[in-house]
Amino acid sequence: MTIQRTQCITYEIYVGTAPGKCDVFSKVNSYKIRNNTFELKNLIPGTYYWSVKAVDQAQTASAWAPEQSFTISGKPTTPVVSLIGNSLHSSVQSGNQWHDLNGSIAGATAQEYTPISNGTFYSVVTENACSSDTSNQIQFIFSKIITTSENERFKISPNPSKDIFHIHTNFPYELIKYQVINELGKLIQEGQFSKTFNLNLTQFPSGIYFLKLDNTTVAALFKLIKL
Repeated sequence: MTIQRTQCITYEIYVGTAPGKCDVFSKVNSYKIRNNTFELKNLIPGTYYWSVKAVDQAQTASAWAPEQSFTISGKPTTPVVSLIGNSLHSSVQSGNQWHDLNGSIAGATAQEYTPISNGTFYSVVTENACSSDTSNQIQFIFSKIITTSENERFKISPNPSKDIFHIHTNFPYELIKYQVINELGKLIQEGQFSKTFNLNLTQFPSGIYFLKLDNTTVAALFKLIKL
């Protein structure tokens, strides 16, 4: 709180947990504030009410100023991160910012984050401008990113492609699950198909994407280039 100072004027102040109450701090009559700032420390989270009045050299006091309030927010809940499949999951629904050992990861603010490389990852939650303690760290080891020529079970063409990637598998009857992940590790599309599928990325900008394909017996991760 800041109090506008006038020459030769001192101030009296109270702070309370309810309107008109001075149960937190009261320096009325016994203490004079001569500076234009006053600091309170170690307040617990909550809403506080305060007012101030001026006292001149003749000890003539003004009326109390209209009461004002301020709120102190508590530190957000520390998230707990778990590994679910190939994605990291935070126990806190919103306010996440994912980090690796190099710092914060741009754009990685959802409850789930899918890494696109090996590393150590954790989340910090921010709420009302306050940050939580860091979560537990997860060591993530990604499967090798393979090319079409290295895998006979899945074929992708063309790659690079402007819009459509044709996926062919040699599993004639089994359902294949697919996930498309952008460079920020965000899952942008998922579903399942059998044998063949035309993956349409028309709505997404040019860049690098990662395609994860798996069924009950095999999994593969491909790098896609969208022109």
